Amino acid sequence: MTARSGRSGPGLLPEEAGGGASAMPKKYQLQDRVSAQIFLENLAFTNQEFFFLAGYFLKVKKRVGRYFLNYLRREAHEVETILDDAEVFTNELFFFRELMAGIRWFCRAAFTLEEGIISRYDTRKLKDTPADRTALMAEAENTLNYFYTTIRKLCQEALRISADLGVVLPDKAAESHFIKIQGQPRLEKNRAIDSGTTPLDSVELLTGEFIGAQESLLRFEARLREGKATLNERDVIQINNSFHALESFYDTHLHDTLMERDVPDFWSLRGYIAMVLRFSEMLKDLVHFYERHLVTMRDPAIHDRFAELVDEKRLLKILVDFVLKNSARYVKDGGSLALELLTRVTGKVRRVIKIPIGVDGLHARPMTWIYKVCQRHGNVIFEVGGEKFEANSILSMLTMTEAIDRVIGLEDKDSQIVVAAGTVINELERRRKPVSVTGRRYVPQTVIDILESFRSEIRDKSGTRFVDVVASGPDASIREIEVLAAAYFKKEQLPPSLDYIFKED
Repeated sequence: MTARSGRSGPGLLPEEAGGGASAMPKKYQLQDRVSAQIFLENLAFTNQEFFFLAGYFLKVKKRVGRYFLNYLRREAHEVETILDDAEVFTNELFFFRELMAGIRWFCRAAFTLEEGIISRYDTRKLKDTPADRTALMAEAENTLNYFYTTIRKLCQEALRISADLGVVLPDKAAESHFIKIQGQPRLEKNRAIDSGTTPLDSVELLTGEFIGAQESLLRFEARLREGKATLNERDVIQINNSFHALESFYDTHLHDTLMERDVPDFWSLRGYIAMVLRFSEMLKDLVHFYERHLVTMRDPAIHDRFAELVDEKRLLKILVDFVLKNSARYVKDGGSLALELLTRVTGKVRRVIKIPIGVDGLHARPMTWIYKVCQRHGNVIFEVGGEKFEANSILSMLTMTEAIDRVIGLEDKDSQIVVAAGTVINELERRRKPVSVTGRRYVPQTVIDILESFRSEIRDKSGTRFVDVVASGPDASIREIEVLAAAYFKKEQLPPSLDYIFKED
């Protein structure tokens, strides 16, 4: 009988053995609760694959390969699921279940490292130097050795628990067919592929989204190294999802296109996306294991034994000094290439502009000038606080001022006073009748002068603040907006080349 044939669910209580060691007892009854020993005896029959794969893994000294580890991962995951369904949380087998989780996540990380980083490195067409490649491969091999060692320890512990409970393990530990496909040569290229066309807006979107994902990853890494953040699955998943979306977008819109053929550096950009994605996948899997199965483990005995088996300090060092460090390195190199491709293919650039903001926010006059610049040289997309705005739309620019207010925090008392004073001044400028105060009459301009003086005092006290705005668009537009910002949007400080923005349409 092969494994999986004659499968019955866990929780079988044998009444009479029969059919030999490899057969399920002929007579049995379902019980609501069974002992750990009986449960594992049944599990060793229904899920033979895990037990003899783990046994084989411990017998061999060589690396069994990524496909074997992927097979072992699937079997460990199935055992983990069965144990969860049997309410293992309240049973002594809970540690056994946690071992399955550890095997699962370390096998995933090892598969990703070997398949996505080591095996496919040369196909990525990165801009690494030979020294970069040598250093990465040395780090990768060292990390892979740690993964193999940890998986062996976890398998050994699982089989020891089974043996201590008197469970007779399957004696079959033959070489799996998954080992045989390890190291197969790649197929010859004998299929003609029709190349499509790529809209330029796809290039803008790809490069822009890459830079956005780069900034998120680098911010997270910086906060982590400064001690302002901790490794957590929530942030890592967001980073991973960003690069997964980038890879999917590239394969949908740029792969096998004329542009990819004519500009080989696009395939290199795809390589950087893939490298960061594979590193972030390893980070996600191992952080999940660390956060879910180690840090939050309330049972001190299980926590201490787990920490010993996986070498907790080594795990954290690998997460920070190998996985996260290389993620940051490749995302920086990929970001530089993305900006270069954006300019080379579309003629557009992407830069950060420091916009001066008064205590009462961004005024209508600077917005109008920026609008006129974009009307002449081409539209610019501004990014503030993760939101995007069209500089050739006054309505979009007005919405951007609200985003700027949120970013720099224009909610303080001084800001509210200045804004309120400005509103009153606007109303008084339209007024023709004098203003009466306790029997005395004042012409509107007198009140306006008082309010302007008062508002100037508050502005001088608060000073000018700056907000970093990411600008993407034609180089000519962005250069002139930079000139406006550097002059604090003061007309008298602008060069003659910008006189056109003062002319009425």
